Amino acid sequence: MMEDKPLKPDHAQQKRHVAIQRMFDRIARRYDLMNRLMTFGQDRVWRQCVMHRASFPRAGRLLDIGAGTGAIASEAVAADPAASVVAADFSFEMMKAGRQNRQGGQIHWCSADALNLPFPVLEPCSL
Repeated sequence: MMEDKPLKPDHAQQKRHVAIQRMFDRIARRYDLMNRLMTFGQDRVWRQCVMHRASFPRAGRLLDIGAGTGAIASEAVAADPAASVVAADFSFEMMKAGRQNRQGGQIHWCSADALNLPFPVLEPCSL
């Protein structure tokens, strides 16, 4: 059985964590456009592929960890408006951009670090 124990980063890891968080905060407003341009539009196909492979059930629950602007969370809501979707990310500005640009009102946004999630450990799922 897995324990619900947060990881304790050392000083160097903490500095790297803050630097990455700030980088994502700085690019948040342009992230979706940059992603679309750099992937030549393939990002849409990838999200649809994720939803297909996840076999997301009707009115299901989705926790999108490292959600950024909520692109996958938004894809889930678009596929099933009855879904319960939580988008978790450690960049407040990325979530703010996602809330403004997507179905932000139907997505529950949560400021969280993927290494220290504020959720109970549940049974693993497969993709």
